[in-house]
Amino acid sequence: MKRIATLTVNPAKDVAYEADRVFHTHKIRAHQEHYDPDGGINMARAIARLGGPARAHYLVGGATGATLDSLLDMHQMVRSSIPIQGNTPVSTAVYERETAKEFRFGPRGPASPSGIASMSRPSRRHGMRLSRRERIAAAGAPEIVNKDPAKYMAVTMGLRPFT
Repeated sequence: MKRIATLTVNPAKDVAYEADRVFHTHKIRAHQEHYDPDGGINMARAIARLGGPARAHYLVGGATGATLDSLLDMHQMVRSSIPIQGNTPVSTAVYERETAKEFRFGPRGPASPSGIASMSRPSRRHGMRLSRRERIAAAGAPEIVNKDPAKYMAVTMGLRPFT
């Protein structure tokens, strides 16, 4: 069976809360704090939960990247992190119980078009290679990846398929 290798170019650590009501300028006491990885990391996690072979490749940096790695340790995922300059973003969602509305906040992160220069040719140094038994699924930063995914992975990521 082929293994799915996911590549998440702009992962985030997702944080979700519930609040009775959201008011501007006030500190809101939240309930039900919950942490999850996002994007292609979740694709790999779902494939593994369904019994399929999967490996997650993802860019990670800074103190928030270390907390994302520790979160993935809890899930016992097969994975390969690619160090970058800058911090892994933290995305926040707040569910307002009174109105049943959800408010979402997500920074661009270091792999956005404005932050792409902060990447330091990560995978060339860290050996991200696909085997003949792997197929890749890319996720995150659609404004970057969708323009030319093959070129993005080959040039920016240094990805070498089928070695």
